[in-house]
Amino acid sequence: MEAQEELDNAGFEEHEEVDGDEAAFLDEMEEEDLGDRVNEDDGEVDEGAWQEFLEQQDDDGEELSDEQLAALQAEEEERQAAEAARAEAEAAVWDDGEYGGEEGEDDTMENPADLDDDAKEELEAVVNEEWDDAGEEEAYEEEEEIDEMQMEEKGAPMQWKLPLREVTNPQYLKAYFTVIKYTPSHSFLGGKQKRVWVVDHFTRCFYNLEKSGKIKKEHAANKLLQLERNLVDCTRLRLMFFDASHSYELQFFNARERERFYETASAIRPSIRVYSPDLTNQDANVEACTTTIDGVGPNSVSVVCNNAQGKPVNRELTGECKVNASKLITEPLTVWVGTFNLSGTRPPKNKNELSAWMPKDKYDIYAIAVQEASYRKEESEWFDYVQAYLGREYLTLASMNLWDTLLIVLTRKKHLLKITNVEGSTKATVHKAVCGTKGGIGISMRYLETSMCFITCHLAARIERTQMRNTNLEEIVDNLQLGIRETDFTNQFNHVFFFGDFNYRTEVDAPTAERLIADKNYAELIAYDQFTQQRTNEGVLAGFTETPITFAPTYRLQPGSGKYMIEKGNASSFCDRVLSRSMANTWVKCTSYKAVPDVTFSEHTPVCATYIIRCVRPVLSCFMKSQRPIPVFHFKNIAVKDHNGVIINKPAVIISAPFFGSTKPFDSKTSKTQNPSWSASEIPSHEAITQVLELIETGHIIFILREAAEKREDKAHRGSGHLTMLGRVVGQEGVEQDFEIDLMNHGRRMGKIVGRYMWVAAK
Repeated sequence: MEAQEELDNAGFEEHEEVDGDEAAFLDEMEEEDLGDRVNEDDGEVDEGAWQEFLEQQDDDGEELSDEQLAALQAEEEERQAAEAARAEAEAAVWDDGEYGGEEGEDDTMENPADLDDDAKEELEAVVNEEWDDAGEEEAYEEEEEIDEMQMEEKGAPMQWKLPLREVTNPQYLKAYFTVIKYTPSHSFLGGKQKRVWVVDHFTRCFYNLEKSGKIKKEHAANKLLQLERNLVDCTRLRLMFFDASHSYELQFFNARERERFYETASAIRPSIRVYSPDLTNQDANVEACTTTIDGVGPNSVSVVCNNAQGKPVNRELTGECKVNASKLITEPLTVWVGTFNLSGTRPPKNKNELSAWMPKDKYDIYAIAVQEASYRKEESEWFDYVQAYLGREYLTLASMNLWDTLLIVLTRKKHLLKITNVEGSTKATVHKAVCGTKGGIGISMRYLETSMCFITCHLAARIERTQMRNTNLEEIVDNLQLGIRETDFTNQFNHVFFFGDFNYRTEVDAPTAERLIADKNYAELIAYDQFTQQRTNEGVLAGFTETPITFAPTYRLQPGSGKYMIEKGNASSFCDRVLSRSMANTWVKCTSYKAVPDVTFSEHTPVCATYIIRCVRPVLSCFMKSQRPIPVFHFKNIAVKDHNGVIINKPAVIISAPFFGSTKPFDSKTSKTQNPSWSASEIPSHEAITQVLELIETGHIIFILREAAEKREDKAHRGSGHLTMLGRVVGQEGVEQDFEIDLMNHGRRMGKIVGRYMWVAAK
């Protein structure tokens, strides 16, 4: 399923529709007398159902016969032939001189991420505000100070004038792009006719041209709401304007063309500050400015560029345009992540009673998870409560629910224009007879060029259910569908935040736990924590980290008093947690991690963590004075080693990166093995889509191991690993480099991926 299709259940919708089982569950909760509510620790779990589930798990390691493999190879050859025929048909469309687009024809297409008219009207006021605060950083409290590593821009952005003749590649200030309107209902493209889009900085407009070259549709730059690159197809891009009925889905000739459109379109937006050192005041003390490019009178220039029919013509560029530029490639974003098991209790009427846990109007992004929200009479009741509490300056990016576990992610209104690729997914753990109403929810997004993912969960209860909780986590990791569908969420996002009621318990006698809590000796108490033990000894959620706990256990408390309930000899436990996993070449700082014991209406204490993240800005390679050849990556070999997973009958690998132009799988000549390998002749070269080496160093390469013999897409994943590029690109041209990275599957380390590569400049 492609990325945007998941937005049917997430994106900008306030909540997804529940299915029949969930609706019935909500009805049951409405009828329930919460005063007689049974705590999840006191309920019974169907042991027989649990054992049946374990016994019925798919055997992914079944070895195929040679005849079966030969049949699969024949099917693969048929698939490749069909793909080649499709590519030939696609090439014919681009080679055809016919252009589509008649006067009055609407090229927009309804998209699940489209906003309604009321939301557009409200947001448009943000865009139309005088853009005078870009580059200014918000003041943070002492505990959240951004240290000198962050290289903050100094002072308010200044104004600067640059003659047009000093701009590299000025033709991109009035750039013509040949595209094709993408329509999912066709095997290739709707209408099979080309269109022309123009990005004109001098008039600050986007133009959609008719086949005659006349303007069919015009949109001002400050009407652009979203500029979103497709995560699945590197040639596709979506434009959403305030004054268009729906979105435009465009397909470009190749990934590089899409990237150049994205760059110049980012530069024209008044709400975005881009990384463009050569368009920034060259004074060493200036790190950001609003640059006026002066092409008036003697500063006008003549350039050679393509016309609407793709033929080179001379064009005079004259006038003025503005770019909000910076010498810093990143900007800061503050994130608040919180989890609270409500124990079925209605939150307080006075919403400010939650301020100690969730301070409002302080952070850029809020990711809020609750469990056991069974008090709801209306499905959206909690989401409405949160929105009303945070106020009109915040907008819901996505909200989703699974049974009575809910997740909502909100952003400051002014940041919405920087956010794209919002997706959501849910995964219930087996069935209620086994674990109760448990499972996980995920919401992912991109802020400028930085991807992040928020995952919440509610796992099986009771101290003896450790293995069940481990299995719950594996199910969630394996089955949440976000971003690149061929792999799980652990290796593809720059930042992953995993938080919720994990329900792991403290395995120590209650008197010892009480003594350690009284002494505030949480470091010793956490040594008895099942979650800590499982992560350390069993490799559960490998690669995730948790800021040291300096607060008391969060469960189980007497509602209203905040005193611990010691029943059945069980010690108080750290059930509610926040973990994170960030790629090594990113910058993130956890500024606080705490529980809030002052909120006492539940059996759980709410928990939250706050972060500052440096997010990568759009990078304008087309306007850089130093125009270098595009890097091409050559892999000498790739191999899996020390793999403790199942036999792979027909191994395949996908090499994917934000800066690569293709993500097709390729097979190994080895078969029926745990440790497949690929030689240089089996691995195609991968050409980057940008010449900016500093940008590539902020990225990563994902290696996705697949079972090509598995026809069920959701069962073909055999693991993945990521290679961060920091220190591997700048100054490394022509240098062969070895790498060894963890192969991850089910949230555990399953082996290693090793290999060698080098990059050279494209000829």
